[in-house]
Amino acid sequence: MRIVDRQTFLRLPAGTLYAKVDAPPSVGLFGDLCVKAETVGDDIDWWYWTVVGIEPPGDGDILHLIDAQEAMISNDASFPMEESLSRDGLFEAGQLFMIFEKPDLERLRSVVDAAISLSGR
Repeated sequence: MRIVDRQTFLRLPAGTLYAKVDAPPSVGLFGDLCVKAETVGDDIDWWYWTVVGIEPPGDGDILHLIDAQEAMISNDASFPMEESLSRDGLFEAGQLFMIFEKPDLERLRSVVDAAISLSGR
């Protein structure tokens, strides 16, 4: 993995797997695991997909998400993984990003492949 600045990040292709580095940088503290989608405008912002999230049920209202989470905890409910894109929109000039490189992605793929073989659902 490597850490890049915002300008470098905005030039990376859609499909890049990343996590924001917490500010101020703290050892080992990173944000959500995300997939970068398209850069917006003249390298000013970007769209992203959060890997750890459920697709918003209903109209995506926060109350529906809370109800869905409660159903998952209490009733063994299952919801599909989130597919919706969000726009960052924070415009933080000093933001740093941890980028997954090919060896990291290959290792992650082997973990996911093993998890698939264990999954009963």
